Amino acid sequence: MKVIGYNPAVMAVMNEVPREGIVHSKFASSVNLQFGERLVNLANEEHGKLPFGVLVNEKELPLLIHAISLGDFVYWNPLTEELSFRLSGHVLEFKEGNRFAQKPRVTTFDLDRIKRNTGKLINLLVDENRSNGFGGSMEDTILAIFGNFARNSSCDSFPPSSSFAESIQQLKLAFVSRNNNLMQEILRFFIGRGPGLTPSGDDLLIGFLVALVYGRKDTDWFISCMEELIFSSGRLLTTRVSEEYLYYAARKQFGSHILELCDAIFFERFDDVDLALQKALKVGHTSGMDTIIGILSGLSLILGADMK
Repeated sequence: MKVIGYNPAVMAVMNEVPREGIVHSKFASSVNLQFGERLVNLANEEHGKLPFGVLVNEKELPLLIHAISLGDFVYWNPLTEELSFRLSGHVLEFKEGNRFAQKPRVTTFDLDRIKRNTGKLINLLVDENRSNGFGGSMEDTILAIFGNFARNSSCDSFPPSSSFAESIQQLKLAFVSRNNNLMQEILRFFIGRGPGLTPSGDDLLIGFLVALVYGRKDTDWFISCMEELIFSSGRLLTTRVSEEYLYYAARKQFGSHILELCDAIFFERFDDVDLALQKALKVGHTSGMDTIIGILSGLSLILGADMK
């Protein structure tokens, strides 16, 4: 069974001695393997290219999923570049697979183009009015993101019972003011918030971060806050799978559907936004929508008063 493609980060993870892992979790069209502290995701192309992903043929993957069980051992052979499932006997061959990198295209951009494309995105989202993990209509969500934000506002503490609108404003204020203590409180509010494999709060933070990376904002301190909270606390604040997405987001690596949408907003034609949006919305139950809400929150900082 030959893989279609993979992120080089996967190879680095599997090359770590003892080069053995287990089947961590499996779903209808994807599998997560665990090697040490890291996960490796096997999925078909519809899922997009993940920073910890391996793409497998959509006809062959269900056969593998059916044959394996949770906890089954897997072994990586770096000489033959083969991944073996010991009990089922399946082997994934990597040699002919294409490598893909999942980093944002960070270069100069036209603010007017971003403004037009963001307006297009907002209109499409309001028309569709899909559900999200935070409740409320899309129109109310857009108002919460782009309304009532003032850069010169001040806030020293974050009330845990705040509404979604207040939470978004606090997130943006903490980022602009570089208030580490406030940011830690806000991150505690969002991380792990909501049901599902990747909670809505985590998805929003990833979208927020990727937009700011595209917008060439200084995100290193924000990433440090996030890593300190998630990976230095000694306890799991969110789901294991979501933690993996956050781990790579902290290294500025994101899924292809998110990157394609940001590419469309920042660099491409007006009409490309719709196609990229539809791909992003297919991710999870509300994960795609929640990530887009995060992207819009980041865009509101980049555009400032231009979108009011």
